[in-house]
Amino acid sequence: MDNYIIQLPEKNNTLYRVVTLCVLLMCITSFSFVLFVHLGTARFPYAVAGVAGSFTGIIAWLPRFQNKKTFPLIPLLYGIFALLWYVLGAGWVAILFLLLAAAGLFARKKKIIKISAAGIQYPSFPPQFFTWKKIHRVLLKEDVLSIDLKDNHFYQFVLQPGDNPGLQQNEFNEFCNQQTLSGNS
Repeated sequence: MDNYIIQLPEKNNTLYRVVTLCVLLMCITSFSFVLFVHLGTARFPYAVAGVAGSFTGIIAWLPRFQNKKTFPLIPLLYGIFALLWYVLGAGWVAILFLLLAAAGLFARKKKIIKISAAGIQYPSFPPQFFTWKKIHRVLLKEDVLSIDLKDNHFYQFVLQPGDNPGLQQNEFNEFCNQQTLSGNS
């Protein structure tokens, strides 16, 4: 096989979840304030939508409703909040929520390493590509993937048993050894 796609395990997203809860609580507070300030004006329905969206986000945030394989509700809500804040006249808050939505989508994206004869594509931000000339050694042993670069960077991942079906340890290691030998010559 000439190309390998290896899914990395999802890290504990505790920080993402805590920040999400804090943002949703601030949204409930701020949209509630706008709701009472603009009672009976044209902005009232937008504030109601913001409060309702914030409550929906908190319900989706609860662990019993949280399923990481479903549609990313929180980044979608952040996009809706950005639109609501723009309509309410707070453009800078709208930009902040667009940035939060983009960060949320990036945080929930599956991390995949692509290994080919050209090199290794590493899923960082921005994505990095390591040619075989930059790689000292790549080793897969007992579901632990190790990538050792010549510039003293070392990456190591414990793979989940069911995430990479069909990945043969001996075949993979032989392929990587051939590539590092040919890249060093």
